[in-house]
Amino acid sequence: MGRVALDTRNGLDAEREAVIAVLRNERADGRGSVSLRPVTGQSLTGSSPKMIGIDRSGQRFLFKPVRANSFAYEREVAARSIRELAKQPTVAVLKAKMTLDDGTVVHGYAKPMVGTRGDLENDPRDWNAAQIHCVLQDAAFAELLGNYDTRPGQYITPVDAKTGAVLALNVDWDRTFSEYAKNSELSRFKRHFVAPPAASLLYAQYVRGAPVDFSALWDAIDRIDRVKESDYAKAVNGFAKVAFPDSDARKVFVAFAMERKRTLRHQFKEAIAALDEERASGVSRVNQLRDLEFQGSARFADSPAYRQIMAVRRKVSHRIPNFGG
Repeated sequence: MGRVALDTRNGLDAEREAVIAVLRNERADGRGSVSLRPVTGQSLTGSSPKMIGIDRSGQRFLFKPVRANSFAYEREVAARSIRELAKQPTVAVLKAKMTLDDGTVVHGYAKPMVGTRGDLENDPRDWNAAQIHCVLQDAAFAELLGNYDTRPGQYITPVDAKTGAVLALNVDWDRTFSEYAKNSELSRFKRHFVAPPAASLLYAQYVRGAPVDFSALWDAIDRIDRVKESDYAKAVNGFAKVAFPDSDARKVFVAFAMERKRTLRHQFKEAIAALDEERASGVSRVNQLRDLEFQGSARFADSPAYRQIMAVRRKVSHRIPNFGG
């Protein structure tokens, strides 16, 4: 894996602007609501149903129906609001209703479909500079928002129309705040359930001597630091007032989220220092085995078996009232 080429503030800004341009050109940056009808040959079945729908203009969306106690829409909206406050590109999240072929109306939310070359590769050595930057920036938001469901399969790889550069964008934030319940220590092995975050795969290369520049990570944290606490609290409270009807529980949750923001830089300073120490001393046998398991899990996460396991897990976890999802 080569050293990150664009590690200046201007380069990072240009990359984000390129992603914003993609979203704007594909009408994937809007707000409000949308009415959809299904693309032929689909049905809303299974424990985690979704389908592709189209609006009157022919634009395509990925539609997900409302699921009891998941608060998936509110999680997505909170993530988008907070990422936008920190000037991080994010695909639109719209309230939606899907009118099925039999006339049944299903309510949920939808995201515009964005052109892509496919998912992000599982091997960081196949990522270009812009994709590495995106993954490092998302590492900051994953910890901030408590969403570690950031495996490579959650990323699309749109193309910059001006330069032809292949970019990256994480389009799935419906696990926002789910890690808060666990509140585990930040490390390169922190993850959501089975699949490792994309950033963890990059960290594994770094501790083995690969030249990774963390400028993009610190740039994201700089932008998060500049978000006013009042604006941040408002965005978090949008989710909290729905998920926590009890006012005392809501206050505890918002206070926890605010503390996560205040301590974010310190947490990453310690985490990167641990990476540097491991890089200098050599990867232990235990961590070598953990890395092998991570690599296998990353590949497994693309399999039908993993999707079936996650579907069962969602069905169970939504019965448990906590920060999770």
